[in-house]
Amino acid sequence: MYGLPEYIDACTKRKKFLEDQLGWLQEENGNYSRNVAQLQETLDRVRQETVGYLQPELRTGFLEKLQEKLSYPGLIPIKQEFDARFQKVESRREELDAMDDVKYFDLHLHRAEERVHDIAPAYKEAVRRQRIWENDSNFQQLRKRGFFELDRPVGIFSWFLNWRNVSFLLSHLETSGEKYSTLEEVKNEYRFFREQADKTIHSYRNVVKERDRIVSLKNERDELIKMPEKLLGELYKALGKAILEHLQASPDEVRLRLAKDDPYLNTFFRKEVGLRKQIQYLKELSVTRVEHQSQQLIQEIDKLEEKIYKSKTQAMRRKRKVFTEEQLQEIRDYKPEKWTKRKREVVEVRERISTFDRYDRGSPLEAYLWWDIMTHNSQGNDLFEVRQFREHNPEWNYKEYVDPIHGPRDSTPLDDAANDLASSMTTPQEDLQQDLS
Repeated sequence: MYGLPEYIDACTKRKKFLEDQLGWLQEENGNYSRNVAQLQETLDRVRQETVGYLQPELRTGFLEKLQEKLSYPGLIPIKQEFDARFQKVESRREELDAMDDVKYFDLHLHRAEERVHDIAPAYKEAVRRQRIWENDSNFQQLRKRGFFELDRPVGIFSWFLNWRNVSFLLSHLETSGEKYSTLEEVKNEYRFFREQADKTIHSYRNVVKERDRIVSLKNERDELIKMPEKLLGELYKALGKAILEHLQASPDEVRLRLAKDDPYLNTFFRKEVGLRKQIQYLKELSVTRVEHQSQQLIQEIDKLEEKIYKSKTQAMRRKRKVFTEEQLQEIRDYKPEKWTKRKREVVEVRERISTFDRYDRGSPLEAYLWWDIMTHNSQGNDLFEVRQFREHNPEWNYKEYVDPIHGPRDSTPLDDAANDLASSMTTPQEDLQQDLS
């Protein structure tokens, strides 16, 4: 029989073992993510190359033939939309070129800047005095009570408040070199100054606005000169996006016809579908065989931490508790050999999928289970597509698949060489659930 110290020791060692496995799973999840990113880059490059192959030029006649080849009438409308944008850009550029402000830009800008330069000192002085007056809290109190706007007499209390605020405002203004004696003098001076300042500020803002208008016209013209090249790039991108979306959404009959008539498209369809499947499989496996297992381990580790804490508390209180050899052995049985096997399988299936490049052995059609050719028919029922495909096609065998373009291929020697190990691979998720139950 064993006590709390032995139980705590067994739980602590099991917790450390599971934490090590969790660390490995988290590292492996990063490997899955990196492989997905690499495959996505390859897929993007393949798609760009395909677009460049299908639309080497943008003439309307060429696009009409391409539409007919792809059985897709959506290219000419895109071209027409961009033609209208090109025309709008050209019309606006011609309009600007006819303006004197653009034709004689340097002269008009020089005159506008001279006007700004001439009025700038008066503007700066007006703003400076305005801040001295209006930023003062006593001035703000006086303006709030209407002191600078009202000429009618006010009550004795308001007069006192005004007199008090004006007294403080006089001291403030005197420190800035402005000296006044009475309430009326302060009121009249601000009214006169504000009237002149408003005119100066308004005039300055107008000449600045005129200068900026001339500059903006020139900048607009400069941008319009660059616009055709920018629109050309956007047109290529819009047409490419439409073509790729059409090809991906095309039924198998259309894809098969195109693949038969065009060797390049035959290669593209196989590689594009294969790469998409690689990315799909790796993303789903990272959830079913890595993240899901990580969550199970985290739950198990949390339970062990709770048991350890509770047992240590009981030990401190000198409580006695007895455990059998079988109870401790169950905790100490980490099943390391199963974890070793599981690690090998998780890594191997990732490497098989991420390094697969025999796209010519796949199919240009969607109705094909790439999983089997990539993993050599390994277990994959924890993936939705694999499970669904096998349920609906129980007799399907990728080695017996007849290629709709090239016909049957003899790949048995290569497949059989790798099938011995793959056929014995279990689903790690199911194995882990048994271990932690």
